[in-house]
Amino acid sequence: MTRRLAFTFERWDGAGLPAGCRHEQIPLEVRIVHLSNTCEVFARARGTQAAMEMARSRRGTQFDPALADLFSPPASAPRSTGSSTNWRCPTENGAFAP
Repeated sequence: MTRRLAFTFERWDGAGLPAGCRHEQIPLEVRIVHLSNTCEVFARARGTQAAMEMARSRRGTQFDPALADLFSPPASAPRSTGSSTNWRCPTENGAFAP
Protein backbone atom coordinates (compact mmCIF):
# COMPACT_ATOMS: atom_id res chain seq x y z
CA MET A 1 0.00 0.00 0.00
CA THR A 2 2.75 2.47 0.91
CA ARG A 3 4.41 1.96 -2.47
CA ARG A 4 1.18 2.86 -4.26
CA LEU A 5 0.78 6.09 -2.28
CA ALA A 6 3.95 7.39 -3.93
CA PHE A 7 1.94 7.61 -7.18
CA THR A 8 -0.87 9.74 -5.74
CA PHE A 9 -0.12 12.81 -7.89
CA GLU A 10 1.18 11.11 -11.03
CA ARG A 11 -0.67 11.48 -14.33
CA TRP A 12 -1.14 9.20 -17.32
CA ASP A 13 0.80 11.61 -19.58
CA GLY A 14 3.79 11.85 -17.21
CA ALA A 15 3.11 15.45 -16.17
CA GLY A 16 2.50 14.52 -12.53
CA LEU A 17 4.63 14.53 -9.41
CA PRO A 18 6.98 13.55 -7.87
CA ALA A 19 8.73 11.42 -10.52
CA GLY A 20 6.81 12.03 -13.74
CA CYS A 21 5.76 8.39 -14.00
CA ARG A 22 3.47 7.61 -16.91
CA HIS A 23 1.22 4.97 -18.41
CA GLU A 24 1.59 1.49 -16.90
CA GLN A 25 4.35 2.69 -14.56
CA ILE A 26 1.43 3.92 -12.43
CA PRO A 27 -0.24 0.96 -10.69
CA LEU A 28 -3.71 0.11 -11.99
CA GLU A 29 -5.24 0.58 -8.54
CA VAL A 30 -3.95 4.16 -8.43
CA ARG A 31 -5.20 4.91 -11.95
CA ILE A 32 -8.66 3.67 -10.95
CA VAL A 33 -8.65 5.82 -7.79
CA HIS A 34 -7.53 8.90 -9.77
CA LEU A 35 -10.44 8.57 -12.17
CA SER A 36 -13.08 7.58 -9.64
CA ASN A 37 -12.15 10.28 -7.13
CA THR A 38 -12.19 13.09 -9.68
CA CYS A 39 -15.40 11.83 -11.29
CA GLU A 40 -17.12 11.60 -7.92
CA VAL A 41 -16.24 15.22 -7.13
CA PHE A 42 -17.50 16.39 -10.54
CA ALA A 43 -20.69 14.34 -10.24
CA ARG A 44 -21.51 15.84 -6.84
CA ALA A 45 -20.71 19.41 -7.87
CA ARG A 46 -21.95 19.49 -11.47
CA GLY A 47 -23.86 16.28 -12.17
CA THR A 48 -23.21 12.96 -13.86
CA GLN A 49 -23.08 14.39 -17.38
CA ALA A 50 -20.34 16.85 -16.36
CA ALA A 51 -18.37 14.02 -14.75
CA MET A 52 -18.56 11.98 -17.95
CA GLU A 53 -17.54 14.97 -20.09
CA MET A 54 -14.60 15.69 -17.78
CA ALA A 55 -13.43 12.06 -18.00
CA ARG A 56 -13.58 12.20 -21.81
CA SER A 57 -11.76 15.55 -21.96
CA ARG A 58 -8.93 14.34 -19.70
CA ARG A 59 -8.63 10.95 -21.40
CA GLY A 60 -4.99 10.32 -22.29
CA THR A 61 -3.67 13.26 -20.28
CA GLN A 62 -4.71 12.96 -16.64
CA PHE A 63 -6.43 9.58 -16.95
CA ASP A 64 -5.71 6.19 -18.48
CA PRO A 65 -7.68 6.28 -21.77
CA ALA A 66 -8.93 2.69 -21.39
CA LEU A 67 -10.35 3.43 -17.93
CA ALA A 68 -11.88 6.71 -19.08
CA ASP A 69 -13.59 4.83 -21.92
CA LEU A 70 -15.01 2.30 -19.47
CA PHE A 71 -16.45 5.08 -17.35
CA SER A 72 -17.61 7.30 -20.18
CA PRO A 73 -17.65 5.63 -23.60
CA PRO A 74 -16.98 7.84 -26.63
CA ALA A 75 -20.11 9.39 -28.17
CA SER A 76 -19.80 7.01 -31.13
CA ALA A 77 -20.10 3.92 -28.90
CA PRO A 78 -23.50 2.19 -28.82
CA ARG A 79 -25.52 3.06 -25.75
CA SER A 80 -27.77 0.81 -23.74
CA THR A 81 -31.42 1.82 -23.64
CA GLY A 82 -31.95 0.47 -20.16
CA SER A 83 -29.95 0.04 -17.01
CA SER A 84 -29.19 -3.51 -16.01
CA THR A 85 -27.22 -2.32 -12.98
CA ASN A 86 -28.96 -2.85 -9.69
CA TRP A 87 -26.97 -0.79 -7.18
CA ARG A 88 -27.21 -1.92 -3.57
CA CYS A 89 -25.48 -0.88 -0.39
CA PRO A 90 -23.94 -3.54 1.82
CA THR A 91 -25.71 -4.53 5.01
CA GLU A 92 -24.12 -3.99 8.42
CA ASN A 93 -22.22 -7.29 8.18
CA GLY A 94 -20.77 -6.31 4.78
CA ALA A 95 -22.97 -8.65 2.71
CA PHE A 96 -25.05 -7.27 -0.11
CA ALA A 97 -28.79 -7.59 0.30
CA PRO A 98 -30.64 -9.52 -2.44
